[in-house]
Amino acid sequence: MADRFDQSAKLAADPKTLLDSLSCGIVAVDAAGAVLYVNPVAGGLFHLSPRTAAGQSVRLLLPALGEKLLACVHCGTSVHGIRIEEKEIAVLGFISPIVEQDKTVGAISFFRKMSEVEQVVTELDIYRKMHRQLDAIFESSYDGLFVTDGNGNIINLNKSSARLNGYIREQVIGKNIKDMVCQGFIDRSVTLEVIEKKVSVSIMQRLKNGKHIIVTGTPVFDDGGKIEFVVTNERDIGMLNLIRTQLQEAQRRAKIHVSDSMAKTTDQTAVSAIVAADVKTRQVLESALAVAPYDTTVLLSGESGVGKGLIARLIHASSPRRNGPLVRIDCGTIPDQLLESELFGYRRGAFTGADTMGKPGRTLMADKGTLLLDEIGEVPLNMQVKLLRLLEEREIVPVGDTESRRIDTRVIATTNRDLREMVARGLFREDLYYRLSIVPIHIPPLRERPEDIPQLISACLARLNDRLGCRKKVAPEVVDILSSYAFPGNVRELENLMERLLILCPQEEIQIHHLPEEMVAPTLRNDPLDVLDQGLTLREAVEMFEGQLLRRALTKYGSKTKAAKALRVDPSTILRKTRKYMVTKGGAILH
Repeated sequence: MADRFDQSAKLAADPKTLLDSLSCGIVAVDAAGAVLYVNPVAGGLFHLSPRTAAGQSVRLLLPALGEKLLACVHCGTSVHGIRIEEKEIAVLGFISPIVEQDKTVGAISFFRKMSEVEQVVTELDIYRKMHRQLDAIFESSYDGLFVTDGNGNIINLNKSSARLNGYIREQVIGKNIKDMVCQGFIDRSVTLEVIEKKVSVSIMQRLKNGKHIIVTGTPVFDDGGKIEFVVTNERDIGMLNLIRTQLQEAQRRAKIHVSDSMAKTTDQTAVSAIVAADVKTRQVLESALAVAPYDTTVLLSGESGVGKGLIARLIHASSPRRNGPLVRIDCGTIPDQLLESELFGYRRGAFTGADTMGKPGRTLMADKGTLLLDEIGEVPLNMQVKLLRLLEEREIVPVGDTESRRIDTRVIATTNRDLREMVARGLFREDLYYRLSIVPIHIPPLRERPEDIPQLISACLARLNDRLGCRKKVAPEVVDILSSYAFPGNVRELENLMERLLILCPQEEIQIHHLPEEMVAPTLRNDPLDVLDQGLTLREAVEMFEGQLLRRALTKYGSKTKAAKALRVDPSTILRKTRKYMVTKGGAILH
């Protein structure tokens, strides 16, 4: 301790040592302009030796700076922020007179290179801009934001926090959060719990004005591991409930709108199996109902199993042709050599083995009704010409006949292939494609309309229970898992799965352990093409895996705390991610 004091006393007794250690340049002169002192920084900047410069005329060594120093000696006043060009080096300086017994005996200058000053100014501008941006973000947040130091003293709060709590900001900044509890502004403090536990904490809080809010406190640690700040996020439960109610009402009205439209224009038996909970499905139904009253040709596209046939039946049942036949021909299952006769029929004796009475084709059977050409992309090129004539002229020529026949039928085509790409490759006629796609309707795969899945499960369950004579039900957590499954086979795969589960499940309720393993615990460690085939990006695949892993952990361990311990993460991480993925357990959203 004594050594340190002696060292400090030595420095104080030797001002030159202190001046030599400064990072700015220093030049001092006497009243006649002789150099008294040049520190190492100034010497290095102007290529001077501090020792040999002493005593020389400042006008000769540093003309520009010397002029300013002598002017200060003569006027006896300080000059701030003066720019000086010396030896092609620009500096920004401060010049002050040296006074002894009320007499100016010299002048001293302190200066920095202009480039260094400009860099500092630039960094300061960047800091100010960042400060303005952060302050704007802080104030514009709809959620309340509340900041204290590590001892619970209130540092800042935004306008939303003041509004929620009924505070006047100036009255609470500087107070300790304990005082806020004692004065009854809040019933408990998440900040104090964060300071005590040193982890993020979420609680329900009752305010003095009667409101209930969800608050989450998060600690911010300094380099030494101590809590430097606690940042609290506040959200009004009443507003959340209002938003949820408004959303549910909007969804209810949308469903009523679709149901009313269907009731006015369709035969209800044709749409009894249609589920339209998802907005994308409702858009498909609205397009189908819009085109149904007209005899326009419709092209329905989508993956296998998405329900193209169901939409085709809906269009027919909603059209003026609803009392006529709906005749379907599967273009992909009929051999090429028989497709023409199946479509257009043949006259007796048209070919060896033909029926002696002849046979009307499917097109003729669809007269006054609708012809459904299923999987039109499988039709060979030589047949596409005759289909084009049917669409353009509504005429057919049976096999073996020479006379054409007029047909009054509407055409709906379906495909699971990319017809545009087939046209580019020369596998499908361009003119036929444009005649078919007057009104194209794309039906998205089930993985893109997950809101349909719970209602599809319910509809399948009711239908299968009635058909199989049983009364089984599905556990809510099973619905959750199926709602996040990609279903590469779409609705058809879901229906087949439900039938298999009802037949094989020995209990009255289908549980998670009855599901196939690939649905319960999907992983990416097998063939990565499994994920690629589903059309998922890397981010989507990771999020799918993460969400399903959370569901499985919550189902297995029963609580967020235990699941967090098993997954070796903070409980706040589990809470945040369950909200992100809307992970549910027992049919309710976890908060």
